[in-house]
Amino acid sequence: MYPLNGKSQFEHTVYGKVGWYLQQLLKLYAGRILNIDDFVLLDSDLVWMKNVSFIHESRGKLSSFYYASSTQYHPPYMASLVRIGGVDVYENRTEKLHRSGIVHHMVVVKTVLEELIATSEAKHGLPFWQVVLNHSAVEMTCRAPRTGICGGGSTLSEYEMYFNYAKTKFPQTIQYRPLLWTNGPAPGHLFWPPEDEPFTNPQTIHGDSNRNNWMGHRQADVMEVLDKQILADAAAGFAFVGYHSYARRRYFELHGVDIEALCGKTGDPPSPSFDRDQASPTTHNSTCSYKGMERENAAGANHTVESWFAGCGCHMAR
Repeated sequence: MYPLNGKSQFEHTVYGKVGWYLQQLLKLYAGRILNIDDFVLLDSDLVWMKNVSFIHESRGKLSSFYYASSTQYHPPYMASLVRIGGVDVYENRTEKLHRSGIVHHMVVVKTVLEELIATSEAKHGLPFWQVVLNHSAVEMTCRAPRTGICGGGSTLSEYEMYFNYAKTKFPQTIQYRPLLWTNGPAPGHLFWPPEDEPFTNPQTIHGDSNRNNWMGHRQADVMEVLDKQILADAAAGFAFVGYHSYARRRYFELHGVDIEALCGKTGDPPSPSFDRDQASPTTHNSTCSYKGMERENAAGANHTVESWFAGCGCHMAR
């Protein structure tokens, strides 16, 4: 489908993605290699702030587990799922809300995964790992013979593949459960709105989705800054945060209905424990930065991290 000469965009893209595909296969084969049944996958850049239970109902070989979901939608992932597992989640679709399984962690049920592997191998007559790689590569060529690579070379998600196969073929194993979580920032970035205006004008909003509001630090300070951001995020109410190395800002992938389930509707108090005598983050979100806390404490206040950042997770999600 593409001219292969060692220098084509296709080959360059594939070679650059080898490690990314390998780590997905390692996750999918982990249960077999380690001789374990149901297990939890989680990416290494996640930090958990709360104790979270995953077991919904124990039923022997086909238990049900709790799953968070996201708004992410990447067409090449869904196309690869059709080819690899023979499942089209949009055929005879009844669920109006698209729920993605890409939340950087997931429970894998052995029975479901083995069924996916067996179905794929029977359909293609090849080992599962080879089917996965072949059809991920084929999906990259969806614009052939033009030079553009589909999906930027990202044509497989182990999370999306398993999640959509499970909810289509084994819906009894999945129980939706929203969690308050977010993506970013990368280690070494601290939320630090640059202007002083929010402290004098409560109508000015500085969101954490703007990369200009995050201050980067030199390598020697990365771990210290990360520890500070983790403390703030734990106090803000997050269940977990993915501190992705590529994220120069923070972004949410939560459905509105999940935000309302976790935080209430806009205008509600952000948290039962939030002290309404403090400047509310629903008024101006400079309260969600160390800059704001340090400024007030320097003037004689005695704010703690726990009190200052309370409610900030819900505020930013809204």
